[in-house]
Amino acid sequence: MPEGYQFVGAAGAQKLLELYGNPPDSSILAAVTPEAEDQDWTLIFSFDDIGYVKDDDKESLDADEIMQSFLDGMPYQNEQRREYGMEEVAGMEWAVEPFYNEQTNNLTWGLKIDFPSGSTVNYDIRLLGRRGVMQATLLDSPETLSQSIPVVDELLEGFAFTEGNRYGEWRSGDKVAQYGLA
Repeated sequence: MPEGYQFVGAAGAQKLLELYGNPPDSSILAAVTPEAEDQDWTLIFSFDDIGYVKDDDKESLDADEIMQSFLDGMPYQNEQRREYGMEEVAGMEWAVEPFYNEQTNNLTWGLKIDFPSGSTVNYDIRLLGRRGVMQATLLDSPETLSQSIPVVDELLEGFAFTEGNRYGEWRSGDKVAQYGLA
């Protein structure tokens, strides 16, 4: 972790997310926040051991179809939020449409999520590995997202799966995810 950033493990990250108005999530591993007072974002990490995600559909990412799946999930998400006494999601739209980087094997998108009290952006970077997906989610405001993305991209340049767990090290017989990129 470079200087100028704070790292907290799973328990601290979960507390942080709850302060932000999110329901508990046992998949959360860690969080990173900048120490600079002019930066007010959080990067949350979680891992899903779904297996190897094939990128055969990388040319057919359909932003409208993917957005519709998010919108279809809003009633369930709001039901969960009501159970925890949290503000419901009022709407969502793309802050950044989905794109796939073949060099890094990262699938990325940004959702602007609207609440009655204001808006936030969840900028998701899915780092594909041999056995699953590390999800790095940048929580930021729509106003500062464009300044935060390059900083987070630079931080993630230091991320790598351990030897034997990288995307390109997949072998026949490994677990394969039930779905692709889209």
